[in-house]
Formats: sequence, structure tokens, C-alpha cells
Amino acid sequence: MYDDLKFELADGICMIDFVKVDGTKRLMKCTLKQAYIQEHERHYDKKTERIKPSNENLLVVFDVEKNDWRSLRLDSIVTWNVV
Repeated sequence: MYDDLKFELADGICMIDFVKVDGTKRLMKCTLKQAYIQEHERHYDKKTERIKPSNENLLVVFDVEKNDWRSLRLDSIVTWNVV
């Protein structure tokens, strides 16, 4: 399921329905397609200047409505579809 989602995100925009850490539900219109993503700096810890370690349980996507990067837990996804 997650491989299909990552494929669709790389190809276009998806709407993901998920539950946030605080328990509220959220719909997020997001993508991983470079054509939609503006130039952004990589997220890093400015104190140590190390790239933050990746977490296999997180999905990092570009929120096209907020125009910024967001992350969500894979197990928090309720549904998703291609926009």
C-alpha cells in the first residue's frame, strides 16, 4: 500500500486523510513530484549541522496548500487518493 502511495506522490498530487499525533483528523493535499516543489533547504539540526536521521515509519511530503514540507506517520493514514 505504501509503495503505491509513494509512487503516486512521485507522479502527482494525492489527498491523504490521516490522524495527527493529537488525535485530530486532517486532509492534506501533497506531492513528491519535483515540478510542484519549490526549492527548499534540507531540514537539518542547526546546532550540530547534521542531517536528521530518517525514520522508516514517517512519510515526508510537500504540502501544496501550505507550500512547505510535512511529515506523518505511515500508520496514521486512514485513506488516500489521487487528485
